[in-house]
Amino acid sequence: EGAAMKLRGCFVRRVRVVLLLAVGARSLVQVSHVRRCPTGVRRYAGEDEAESLRERAASLREEVAKLEAEAALSRAQEEEEDAGFAAAEKEAEKAPPMAPPPRKEEEEEEGSKTLLEKLPFVKDLTRRRPQTSEDLNLAVRLLACVPYVLPLSDALPYGQYVGADFPEVAGIVVLPYAPFLALLKTIPFDLGGIICFVALATLSRNTEYPRFLRFSMQQAILLDIALIFPQILAGIFGNSLKLPPAIAEPAATTIFFAIAGAILYSCQANLRNKTPDGIPIISEAASRSLGPF
Repeated sequence: EGAAMKLRGCFVRRVRVVLLLAVGARSLVQVSHVRRCPTGVRRYAGEDEAESLRERAASLREEVAKLEAEAALSRAQEEEEDAGFAAAEKEAEKAPPMAPPPRKEEEEEEGSKTLLEKLPFVKDLTRRRPQTSEDLNLAVRLLACVPYVLPLSDALPYGQYVGADFPEVAGIVVLPYAPFLALLKTIPFDLGGIICFVALATLSRNTEYPRFLRFSMQQAILLDIALIFPQILAGIFGNSLKLPPAIAEPAATTIFFAIAGAILYSCQANLRNKTPDGIPIISEAASRSLGPF
C-alpha cells in the first residue's frame, strides 16, 4: 500500500509539470504572434500584453523549479527509506533465531519428576555423566552407598545375637548408617522401609542418573528382596515349630553376616569407583534388570 501511494504521488506531480509546460508554451506562442500591417511591416501585439505574458512565463518557470525540487526531495526520502529497510533486513538476518517454545512432551516430563529429583543438590550430584573414573566424583560414590540402608534395616533383627556378643563387629556396619536408620524409624506404621523401597525402584529406572548409581539402587532392592525368604521360613516355623537356639542363633547370624558382607563389599567398591558386581546371583540380576543403559 505504501509503494502504491508513492507511485500515485509521482504520477500526479508529473501530470502537473506537463500541464504547466503546455500552458507556458501556449503563452510563448501568443507572445511571438505578430500582425502584419497593410504596408507589410511586422509589429508585436502590444508592449503591455507582452510584459504580462513574460511575467506569467517567469512565474510558470518558478512553479516548475519548485515541482522539480519537490520531486528531488521525494526521491531522496524514498532512497533513505529503502536504505533503512535494507539495514533492518540485514540486522534481522544477523540476529540469532528465537528459541522454540517448550514442547508439550518436555513439560509433561518436567511435571512427572518426583520431589527428590527436583532438589538442586540431587540434580547436581546425579546428572548424567560419562562413565569414566575421572568424572565420577566422591559425592556420587558416597551417594551410591546410601541405598544399602534398605537391606540393612531389614537385616538388623537377624543381628541381635551378634550385637549382644560382639557389638564392635556389628557397629562396623551399623554406625555409618545410624542417621538413616533413625530417620526410617521416625516414619510411623513402619512405612519407612516401604517408602525407601518404592523410591529406589523408581529412581533406578531413570536413565538420567549414572548407571554406577542406579546399579547400587537396584542391587540394594534385590538384597532386600532376598531377605523375604528367611522371613517367610521364620514365619512358618516360628508359628508351628519352635526352633532351638542352637539352630536359630547360627541361622540368624549367618543371614546377618551375609547381608552385612554384601553391604561392606558394595560400599568399598563404590568408594574405589568400581561397580560392585561381584555378588553371586544378585549382581547379575541387578545388571540384567538395568539393561544396557
